[in-house]
Amino acid sequence: MTASPWDDDGTGEWLTVEDCARRMRVSQDQVLDMVRRRVLRTRHQWGVTLVQPAIVSGAVE
Repeated sequence: MTASPWDDDGTGEWLTVEDCARRMRVSQDQVLDMVRRRVLRTRHQWGVTLVQPAIVSGAVE
């Protein structure tokens, strides 16, 4: 697995919502719902919402 270009601070892998959804095998709407429920960590950089993917029940690769 390659490192994300968004992880400039070494705190973990940060992905776009689209990439996170692909990695977790869920829809982008589901990722955003998990963000709203604070299941997934987010940060904003240069106008882009970045998400730290996670293994959660029902979304395991």
